Amino acid sequence: MKRATLSLTALILLLSFPTTATAQSRTTAEVVSIGDGDTLTVKENSEQFKVRLSCIDAPESTQRGGQASADRLKELLPQGTNVELRTIEQDRYGRSIAEAYKNGASVNLQLVQEGQAVVYDKYLDACESRQQKYLDTEAQAKSREIGFWALEDPVMPWDYREGKRSNSASPSKSSHYSRTETSDLPSCVNGDCDCSDFQNHATAQQVLEADSGDSHRLDRDSDGVACESLQ
Repeated sequence: MKRATLSLTALILLLSFPTTATAQSRTTAEVVSIGDGDTLTVKENSEQFKVRLSCIDAPESTQRGGQASADRLKELLPQGTNVELRTIEQDRYGRSIAEAYKNGASVNLQLVQEGQAVVYDKYLDACESRQQKYLDTEAQAKSREIGFWALEDPVMPWDYREGKRSNSASPSKSSHYSRTETSDLPSCVNGDCDCSDFQNHATAQQVLEADSGDSHRLDRDSDGVACESLQ
């Protein structure tokens, strides 16, 4: 009888503590705004708070590639969108460190897949069960030279924050073009082309094929076809 009582007591104590899975269960919040490529503000039960996407690091806003990364996160999580958060912890700035999900897919991982963010090795333990997935995804983006990896001499975000810079000057847009002289392309190639800048799909495709790094992000799904909405 005494042994049964002890077993019951142990069971009660065990159930009184939340498991790791419970502590990291997903909650739903509404996107209020995007800060940069790995930071957003959300609202949950009328309370607003900042979220730092876990396990990844996006270029800083003042860094080459930073604006493109922030713009992509805005496209993935527009204001008013519901997003699922798997919160891991809070950082020293009071931000929630979390993996964000949209339609069941990890936004963090998608940013890495598209070359809009890199794996943050220093804090990769936060995604322990998916570490290799993150590393493999980053390796694929790097080998394809897309997004951040298309930049000449890219500086890792953490190095940039510490004041380290590439020794070479920032390349101009025209340095990406390898097959066609820019004089034969629309004038927007000297700035930032969007699909709305093209009158037809053929011109958009010409820019994509001439731009070795797809710096204008005309091929969102990386299937080799530019601005599919113009077809």
